[in-house]
Amino acid sequence: MRYFKNTAWLFAEKTLRIVSSLFVGTWVARYLGPEQYGAFNYVVSFVALFAAFSTLGLDVVLVREIVKNEDKADVLMGTAFMMKVVGALVTMILIIVASYFTLNDVSTNLLIIIVSAGMLFNSFNVIDLYFQSKVLSRYVVYSKVIILLFSSAIKIVLILNEADLSAFVWVVLLDSVALAGGYIIFYYYNSLTLRSWKFEKRIVIDLLLDSWPLVFSGVAIAIYMRVDQVMIKEMMGLNALGQYAAAVKLSEAWYFIPMMIGASLTPAIINAKKVDEKLYYDRLQYLYTFMVWVAIVVAVLMTILSDDIV
Repeated sequence: MRYFKNTAWLFAEKTLRIVSSLFVGTWVARYLGPEQYGAFNYVVSFVALFAAFSTLGLDVVLVREIVKNEDKADVLMGTAFMMKVVGALVTMILIIVASYFTLNDVSTNLLIIIVSAGMLFNSFNVIDLYFQSKVLSRYVVYSKVIILLFSSAIKIVLILNEADLSAFVWVVLLDSVALAGGYIIFYYYNSLTLRSWKFEKRIVIDLLLDSWPLVFSGVAIAIYMRVDQVMIKEMMGLNALGQYAAAVKLSEAWYFIPMMIGASLTPAIINAKKVDEKLYYDRLQYLYTFMVWVAIVVAVLMTILSDDIV
């Protein structure tokens, strides 16, 4: 029941996000039009191609290590946070350099830099990972729901005031800043403090030894999920990208299900390995079987209903 409730909280947040995207996201797309909406998605996708480097593949590893070593949580979080900050700074430099080898104009490159700055504030997601390890995702959900409502309200105000594209790009950065603030507030609400975080060089090596393969995995995922939008912009223009980006949202909307279930059940699987090897593999098998059936159901429904949904 503990893991079910945790998953339910995550599911509720993602459901609300889909509803918001259906109404506010569609309104934004219609307001901006194919060309500007294409430009917006190009900027976000360009940054996403590099964003995997900034996380250093630490997310899953950090959850596992906190579950295994609860007494070292402050050292693990402090070290992981500093690693993510350094990773974000290096990635921002890579993005800035890469942007100048494109055919983008100065204004587009400036928008790319604005979005990439959000990676620095995303470093605070170590707090999210801590709550995941404790199966307390409701606090993360509180933060995300509040920010989602706040962000949606801002977008509506921008549309009503006929704002330009750059204003919507600034909202992307604002979301990252506000979410980091929400994480910190709920962290302190649970009688925890950032001052207890500690950095240890030895932990850096230990974390990197486990996380470096996940960096390549993250980069591969980012490439196959985002490179299509970057290529379409370069080959066919922003108008075509705007049409494509609107359609691909329907596919990406479902990605939250495996991510949500995986994040919620990871502590249960890790704890099972401590107790019994057979229980560990049984839980893995249950997880993968459930994921496959969910995927089949979603694929069939989307195939049948796609025309009406579009």
